[in-house]
Amino acid sequence: MLARALAPYSGLVFWRCFVYNCQQNWRDRKTDRARAAYDHFQPLD
Repeated sequence: MLARALAPYSGLVFWRCFVYNCQQNWRDRKTDRARAAYDHFQPLD
């Protein structure tokens, strides 16, 4: 679906997902999975 939508524009999609510890309790509001993903990928940008 994404490839077909981006094809006319020679677009690229970089999908970044599941970089957090899957054992984390999603009910724990102190767990910041968005920040964990940022910390993981920021040095690569």
